[in-house]
Amino acid sequence: MLQIVKSIGSRAAVTAMAIVLMAVATSAQSKAFRVRFDPLFNLAFSGAVGQTVGWRGSATIAVDNGCLVPNSIQNVGFGPCASASLDGGLLTFYDTVPANGLGGIAWAGLLPAPLQLSIDGAGNVDGMEYAAAPLTGNFQAFSWPDAYDVALTFTLADGPLLTLSSVPLDTSYSSGEDGPAYVTKVTWTRISEPASLALAGIALIVLGLLRRRRR
Repeated sequence: MLQIVKSIGSRAAVTAMAIVLMAVATSAQSKAFRVRFDPLFNLAFSGAVGQTVGWRGSATIAVDNGCLVPNSIQNVGFGPCASASLDGGLLTFYDTVPANGLGGIAWAGLLPAPLQLSIDGAGNVDGMEYAAAPLTGNFQAFSWPDAYDVALTFTLADGPLLTLSSVPLDTSYSSGEDGPAYVTKVTWTRISEPASLALAGIALIVLGLLRRRRR
């Protein structure tokens, strides 16, 4: 009888531990989001290089839970919205006719924090305001006649905006200068962070082993 009581108590303790792990995994202090975009670039620039230039990419941001107030605009670093960070991403240029890759830029870390976040009715990020961040200098795709410094900006109104600047030529092209011809094609999704996934996985393993022992 004592052995049965001990066994029940042990199973209860293991189950409780699994529940705690799941709770910790689902209530992390921050959430991660990924934005994907695929707009055309500046039409004048396309004419200058003789290609219809598109640029697709993605970026990942981590957002404090206090920022995720449904249907709101949050100022990062003020009030409940303690912090947010742009953690990295990938940017690829391509010729849309045909869709040939022209070269890519990857970046990670050491970037300024977003200034504002737009939160939708479900408490997820659906836009951000971000000051121009230099991604790389002296970038030149396959057949471009010149090299350019590349900077990425996000605005709540227009989404991601890209600027290519050439100091020797004293020229600058921005993706937001084409008005209605500029189509952002932006999507935001919430993603699971590695630590949360690990905790959830451990909890599921524990519960699975417990079920096998009961059989």
